[in-house]
Amino acid sequence: MKSKYIYCYLSFFFIVIQYNSVLSWAWNFSSHKGSITTPLLEKPETLPITTPLLEKPEIHKQCIISSKTNKISCSGDGLNNDISEDDYYLDKRLVTISPGGVKGFYLLGILTFIKENYDTSQLVYSGSSAGSWSALFMSYRGDFRKMALNMLTTLNTIPVRSLRELQYFMKYKILTEYEEADFDLKRIFIGITGVRSLKFQTHIIADFESLEDAIDACIASSHIPFVTGPLTHKYKGHYSFDGGFSGYPYLRHDGLERIMHITPGIWRRHNPKRQNWFERIIYQAQRILSLLSLTKYSVFELYDNGYTDARNHREELDNVFGVVDVDEIGQINEYENAEELGGIEF
Repeated sequence: MKSKYIYCYLSFFFIVIQYNSVLSWAWNFSSHKGSITTPLLEKPETLPITTPLLEKPEIHKQCIISSKTNKISCSGDGLNNDISEDDYYLDKRLVTISPGGVKGFYLLGILTFIKENYDTSQLVYSGSSAGSWSALFMSYRGDFRKMALNMLTTLNTIPVRSLRELQYFMKYKILTEYEEADFDLKRIFIGITGVRSLKFQTHIIADFESLEDAIDACIASSHIPFVTGPLTHKYKGHYSFDGGFSGYPYLRHDGLERIMHITPGIWRRHNPKRQNWFERIIYQAQRILSLLSLTKYSVFELYDNGYTDARNHREELDNVFGVVDVDEIGQINEYENAEELGGIEF
């Protein structure tokens, strides 16, 4: 009975905080009802800015924020120029990583397989909630599998009673065992549902001051009231909520081709955009509820399932990333580790 009350509360909260996003999604659904998408690359739930007859309404606004300077560039307001002028992003391709609750460890398994079998040197990552942590891990310059297993082994031996404890434990472990130079923070863009002028907005955080700053952004991107902490959470002085509450919490940029969208249901043969708005709310509520029962999940099993599923769908991944000789992957990673870090020029 208690779980039913929690379920109803979370559903109501999600409806309130995502009011604009639900309207946006419903409007796009009616406009794209007959569209067909592949399971690996779902089209963004926002209309292209260049569509002449279906002009993008205000509820689709996305703002990219420099963590270093706090400069804000919103859609149609110089968003593309800030990144396009940085040579680092020339020929880069974008991979987006969705929220997933506890199944973020499943996503980590998929990403381990990708990191070990494909050239990821030209990829940048945009994620929200659990996907933001995955994006951070993908920016690691060292042995990805070793880092992942290091995290999982420790989590398996230390009892974690809540997602809040889990996040701050990961923050402590990363900051004590790794250096900022071990991560290429220019590669990641973290989606947060922010509040400015009493309105919910999609904020894409980039240009991080430090490794700790990037981790704090991941925590802000994963904040669900009364689940991962108190009612409110602030990042850089602004109220922040789970990125999954936004309609499209990923970087949208004309100069970066999005080649793959990774979700816990990536291998299901259906189009998630065909869900109605109520089914979408139910999915989000179930994602949140999974966070209340961490002890029911085996992080190793989730990780192994993700890795195994990715291996079983290797042909599809080959079509996305191309076939690369395994020996070349090691050489590419060595070159990647030797690159110098820098920040986005805003």
